[in-house]
Amino acid sequence: MSRLWPWWLLGSTFVLVGTIGCFLDAFTDDVTGTLLFLPCVALFVMGWAIIISALILPRLGLGWRVAMIVLSVPATVLAMLVWPQITAAYQYPGIRLHFLSDFPKYSQYVAGLPKNGKRFAEFNWGGMLFASDGITYDETDEVALPAGQQSADWKRRMKNTDLTCGGDVPIGVVEPMGGHYYFTSFGC
Repeated sequence: MSRLWPWWLLGSTFVLVGTIGCFLDAFTDDVTGTLLFLPCVALFVMGWAIIISALILPRLGLGWRVAMIVLSVPATVLAMLVWPQITAAYQYPGIRLHFLSDFPKYSQYVAGLPKNGKRFAEFNWGGMLFASDGITYDETDEVALPAGQQSADWKRRMKNTDLTCGGDVPIGVVEPMGGHYYFTSFGC
C-alpha cells in the first residue's frame, strides 16, 4: 500500500481542484466560468479514475500497464479540453478521407455546371440543425480570401447559399482541400 501513496495524492489533488473549480463556476456568470467548468469536470473524473485504479487494479492482480491504459481515456479527454487544437488535428485525417472518398461524385457534379469561370457548388455533409460542415467548390477561389476582400459579384452570387447564410462573407471555417475545393462550415 505504501507504493500507492503518490497515486492517491495525485488523484485526490485532481478531485479537489476539480471540485473547487466547479464550485467557483457555480458563482460565475461570465465566459471565464463556462470555460473553467469543462476542465474542472475532466480533472474531477480523472482524479476518481486514478483513485479507483489505485484501489482496484492491484487487488485484481493487474499491473500498472493496465492502469495506464485505463487512465489514457480521461487523460485524452482532459488534454482535448485544455488544448482544443488537439481535437482539430485528430479531425483532419477523417475530413480528408471523407473528401477523397466522395471526390469522384463532386467532380462529376462540377463537370456538369456551366463553364463560365464562376462555377460554385456546395456539398453539405450534414451536422446539427443550425450548423454543419461540407465541401465547397469555388472556381474563383474568392471563398478563401479574407473577409471583405471578395468581389461584389461574388457576394451577390453567394447571398442565398449555406456558405454565407444571407450575408456577404463565409460565416465559418474555410480550409483549402486543393483544386478549388474547400472544407467549409455552414451556418444555415
